[in-house]
Amino acid sequence: MAILVITAIPSGGGGEANTSSNAGGTGLALPKVGIDLPFKGLVGTGGITVTPTATTIEIDGGAAEALVLIAKVNEAAGVTKGQVVHISGATGGFPQVSLASNDDYAKADVLAIANETKADNQNITITLSGTVANIDTSAFTEGDQLYLGVNGAIAITHPSGEVDAAQRIGHAVKINPSTGSIIVELSPMTIIDNQDLTLRYSLVNQSAGASASAGITVINNLGHRASMSLTGAGHAIAPEQMFLYNEGYGNTDYFLDGNKDHVWYTDVADTHNFSATEKMRLLADGQLITEQQCIRHVAVNADDHAIEIHTEAAGFGDVKAIDIDYITGPIALGADESIMLVNVDKSASTGGDVTALEVLTTTGGATTNALIVGADVNPIKQLSGVFVDMDSALVNAVDRLAEFTTIGSDIALFVNDNDTVTIGNAAKFEEIEFLLSVFASQNINPTFEFSTGVGTWTAFIPTDGTNGMRNNGIIAWLDEDIPTWAIGTGSEYLIRITRTRNGLSTNPVESLVQIAEATEFEWDKDGNIAINNLTAAGRLKEDGTKNLGISNFPLGVTDPSIRLYAGKKVDRDITLSEVEVLLIGGTNATLEARFGPTVSAGSGTLIGASAVYTTGQNDVTITTAAVPAGNYVWFEVTAMTGTPTLLTLNFTY
Repeated sequence: MAILVITAIPSGGGGEANTSSNAGGTGLALPKVGIDLPFKGLVGTGGITVTPTATTIEIDGGAAEALVLIAKVNEAAGVTKGQVVHISGATGGFPQVSLASNDDYAKADVLAIANETKADNQNITITLSGTVANIDTSAFTEGDQLYLGVNGAIAITHPSGEVDAAQRIGHAVKINPSTGSIIVELSPMTIIDNQDLTLRYSLVNQSAGASASAGITVINNLGHRASMSLTGAGHAIAPEQMFLYNEGYGNTDYFLDGNKDHVWYTDVADTHNFSATEKMRLLADGQLITEQQCIRHVAVNADDHAIEIHTEAAGFGDVKAIDIDYITGPIALGADESIMLVNVDKSASTGGDVTALEVLTTTGGATTNALIVGADVNPIKQLSGVFVDMDSALVNAVDRLAEFTTIGSDIALFVNDNDTVTIGNAAKFEEIEFLLSVFASQNINPTFEFSTGVGTWTAFIPTDGTNGMRNNGIIAWLDEDIPTWAIGTGSEYLIRITRTRNGLSTNPVESLVQIAEATEFEWDKDGNIAINNLTAAGRLKEDGTKNLGISNFPLGVTDPSIRLYAGKKVDRDITLSEVEVLLIGGTNATLEARFGPTVSAGSGTLIGASAVYTTGQNDVTITTAAVPAGNYVWFEVTAMTGTPTLLTLNFTY
């Protein structure tokens, strides 16, 4: 029930104002000193009741069933009762209405349902909310949910087109071809506007409570939900964070319907003004381009993987599972760069094996190489040594050697911007080990310097296995990278590390810091090998000579007659200098060494004289023999004692 109450306010003056209704009839006398009605009450045919009292007029709207508006038709063919209209303008103080349609956004912002049939430019009553009666509802079923259709029509199905406007009209109530009725409950499922700015649909939650957030949730027929939400500043767990949530009964799939990329931007300057820069791009062909990737994986079972790559070459050549295109740029002496850095933290281990690169293969026809290096590439560079205590350790020029070299005496490092750690030793060193009990929350962006004298320093760039103090690791360099390294303050070789990052929420804390006075070994690009000791299963010549390699011949016979064994063809001119024989089993064997254009018993040129070889290893110096390219070198067994089972033969040249 709606009641309008008008209160009379005495003014102290006389006179009256006359009114009259739109339909004519007796006017109402409204004196300035009060209200004087020439009747006791008025009841209208629409259920409106007007009742005067001593000081008020009460107007009762009765049981009104609809909110109705008068508009003007703006449609050349007119509007029929029961059609859906939208506001298309205004004229003479009235809104203009035209037929609404879900296939045209300009016509899809629904206003009301027509209550009557009117021609173009005529006044028409339209219902914004409530009941519309005496219309054709024969296409509906009682309780049907109704939607905007095309050209003023009402549909019973949600629009199937992906871009058609979805606007709910209401529900069907009475089903009849002429006396049917619907309830108008306009619920815009598509918000339409035309603005040269960001069109916003806002949900605002002003609560600062510990559970406050604002979000949009979608729910399916099983009650499973997905949502996008933003937590409030006072949220107890994750303040001011945006969440995309899927309850997890199905996949979360992302589609970009077109040959375009997915691009991610972030604002590292924290300006909040859209001055973001691209950080990651997923190309339409599946390539992922990022500036950096950090994978933090904690194993939960044996045979776990942080990264696993399955590549099927499918018979094609030049297929790479990993392809690294590395450009050095204008680096200079003193800069160490690592295309792949493997930093192993084994500080908690008590045994086991850790292999940086392990290559295994099945049987098959392809040759498998663990490592192939090209021209101008040194295959191996080794720093050999053990980690020991240094002679001095300073934090911001304060002696902290005892804390650095004692586990359990932990102290914070690089607490402020420009803080320093200085490591010194009487002898040169090439590695510093940092074992940390607390890791830095972000890279401290360290700079490195070496002493060039007392109070003088030169910057350099070593390999930082600690990732800016974010993990346990080694800082390493080569002595040849800093040739001007000289004794500094305290008669020691010094390395100084400086933090250059401004803000750091968690500072690193050391547990143990040591150095390694390394000895360098290498296998260089010219094939020269510098090593300490070598243990070989076979015989290794120390004078740089090479083996021709005529390998194993099974014997297992007692016949002492001459036996011929296949030889080895040489592809260039060589000079033989020694015979190497390994005889297993039996007592001895008499051999002759020969060379010639073909392998034939007793043919070719005899190298030296026949020799008797006993069981075990024998090196026999023979008469120097020049063997031209294209010839074969072979052995002949002329006699045996006992039953030798295996004969390994080699020439040295």
